[in-house]
Amino acid sequence: MYARLPTEKELVGTGLTVADHEEEAEVWPENWPSFSLFQMMRTQWDVGLSGPIGLKYQVLFELMDRMGLSGNEWWEVFADIKAMESDALSTMRGG
Repeated sequence: MYARLPTEKELVGTGLTVADHEEEAEVWPENWPSFSLFQMMRTQWDVGLSGPIGLKYQVLFELMDRMGLSGNEWWEVFADIKAMESDALSTMRGG
């Protein structure tokens, strides 16, 4: 979602094509609430002078409450979001 596609030149010698990177990833049903929430948060990044620094948790928590999440489910989805946030930040920073 946050990565740019490689160019044909970058893929030379890998046996892969740009089309190999364009396929959509499958989201397992048990991950759909977390994935949907992360998609809703795509415009809610705090940004510093060096770029994105993390999601706006005040918005995240409001959405989680509106989704009716509570108890263990709330904490599981929060952990999923934090993992996706970390990976997205790494990708956006070129890592």
